[in-house]
Amino acid sequence: MSETNVLVFVHIPTHFAEMLRVARLLQGTERYRPLVVFNAMYEGVDGDVEACRRLGIETVTEDRYSRYLPPKPPLTGIARWINRQLRGARARFVRGTRHGPVWQLRLAYRATRRGAFALVRAVFRLSRSDNPVIRGVRLVVWALLAPFVFLLRSPLRRALVALFGFVFRRLPFLLPPDIAAQRYFTRILPGLLERNRVGVVVVPEDNFFYFTNLLIRGVHERGGVAVVVPFTIVNVREWAEAFHREPACDASMLVNRVIAELFPAWTHEYRGRRMVLPAQQVLAAQYHRAAPPVPWLINSGHADAIAAESPFMADYYRRAGIPDRQVRLTGALYDDVLHRGLARAAQDREDLYREAGLPPGRPMLLCAMPPNQLRGSGRPQCAFQDYGLILEAFAGPLEAIADEWNVVVSLHPRITAEEAGALAGRRLFVSRRNIADLVPLSRIFVASSSATIRLAVTCAIPVVNYDVYAYDYDDYRDVPGVVTMTRQEDYAAWVDGLARHPETWAKSRAALAEFARDRAVLDGRAGERLLALLDALLAARPAIQ
Repeated sequence: MSETNVLVFVHIPTHFAEMLRVARLLQGTERYRPLVVFNAMYEGVDGDVEACRRLGIETVTEDRYSRYLPPKPPLTGIARWINRQLRGARARFVRGTRHGPVWQLRLAYRATRRGAFALVRAVFRLSRSDNPVIRGVRLVVWALLAPFVFLLRSPLRRALVALFGFVFRRLPFLLPPDIAAQRYFTRILPGLLERNRVGVVVVPEDNFFYFTNLLIRGVHERGGVAVVVPFTIVNVREWAEAFHREPACDASMLVNRVIAELFPAWTHEYRGRRMVLPAQQVLAAQYHRAAPPVPWLINSGHADAIAAESPFMADYYRRAGIPDRQVRLTGALYDDVLHRGLARAAQDREDLYREAGLPPGRPMLLCAMPPNQLRGSGRPQCAFQDYGLILEAFAGPLEAIADEWNVVVSLHPRITAEEAGALAGRRLFVSRRNIADLVPLSRIFVASSSATIRLAVTCAIPVVNYDVYAYDYDDYRDVPGVVTMTRQEDYAAWVDGLARHPETWAKSRAALAEFARDRAVLDGRAGERLLALLDALLAARPAIQ
C-alpha cells in the first residue's frame, strides 16, 4: 500500500502540541507520511520547527511559501527582447522628465492615491464613532438605503460579492492586510498541495480567520479528505465573548448593517447586541464559496469529520450545531498520553520532584496558568485590569498550601518570558513539560475556563475553575467535580478546602470518577481509532489527483 501524504496544519502556538501528536502517530505507520505546515511565523515557531526536525518530521513554514507561487508565463526570445527595450525606454523617459510635467503628474497621482486611501480609512473610522451627531447621520443614511437593501437584497448581494472578487483579483493593493494575506494563501495553495501530493489535511480547528476553509476546499478538489482533530473546546459563545465589544462586529454601524441585512447567516445576537462578523471576512468566504454553515461556530465547515474526544465532547459538538454525520468518536491523542501517565504516575511524580528540587512524597497541585486576555479591548468584567495582579490572584492561595503540597505551574504557550518572570521567587515550580504529561501526576487541578480541564475530568481529578476573566462559559457547568467561581476569595476558599479537607476532595473525586466512566474515553486506543477513521474516509473517496 502506497503512502498517503498528510498535511498537518499549525497557525498559533497552542495548535502545536496536539498537531505534533498527530504527526508522530502518522510517522509511526507505513501508510501515512506527515508534513507539518506552519501557516504563521508566531513567537516560538523556530523551536516548534526544530522539535519536528529532531523527530525527522518534514515541515513547511510560512516564510518559505513563495516557492509554491505559480510560475510566471515564460517569455519567448522576441518577447524578452521587447520587454528589455520597453523597460529601458521607460527608464530613459523617467530620467529625462524628472523635473518636467510628466514627473509632476506622476507625483500628483501617487499623492492622490495615498490621500484616497487615507480618506476611505477615515470614513470607516468615522462611521464607527459613538459621537451623537455621527450616530444621527448613520440613521439618516440607513433610512435612505434601507428600502433598496430590503427590495434588492439578492442582486445587491451578488453585486457586492462580484465587486469584492474584482478587487481581490485585479486590485490587491486595495485589500486590507488580513485579506491580502488570504489572497497570498490562495495563490500558493495549489502548489503546496500538488507538489507535496497531499491526500489528507488535518487541522486543529476549522477557522476561516486562519484560511482552513480554503485549505479544506483545496484538498477536496484533489479528491482528498479533511479531518478536524480538536485542540480546544469551543462553541458560538467563544467568538460572541471575544467580539461583542469590537466596533468591527457591531451590526449597528452603517457598513456592518448593510452586510448584516444582505448576509443574515453571519449575524448573532448576544447580550442585547446584534453583531456581524467582519465585512471583509464575510465577502471573502462568500466569494470563495467556502462559507461555513454556522459562521459564528468554530469547526462548523466542510471537513469530512471531527474526531470527537469523548462521548461528552461528541454531544457537546452536536449541541453546538455540528451535524451528526461529521462527529466521529475516536478519543483524543492526549488521552493516550494520560492513559500511559496514570499507569506510571507515582514514579513520574517523584522523578518530577527530584528534577524540581521539591520535597518527595507530597501530593501535587497543578495549575494551568491562563494567558493575558487584557490586551486589545480588554475584559471590563474582570476584577483585575493588570495581568500581574491576575498572576498574584492565582499564586497567592497556591502558596498558602505550599507547606503540605507541591505546587506545579504549567504556563499557557502565549505567556511571554517577561510575564512569567512575575512568578520567579515564589513557592511554585514552573514546569516546561507538556500539560498532558503533568495532569496524571496531580491530585488537584486549577485552571481558568481552559480546554485543559477536559484532561483532568478524564482522569477524575477535582478541578477548581477560577473564571478570572468572567467569560461565564457553560462548558463544564454540568460536570460534577468541576467547581467554577469568578471571585478571588471563593477561589482561595476552594483551593484550601480541597487541599486541607480530605472528605471534600474525596467527594469531588468520586463524582468525577462516576462521570468519567460514562462520558470519557481512556483506554489508550485513540490513536488506533483516528487511523481507522482516516483509512475509512480515504476508502470512500475516489483516487487522489
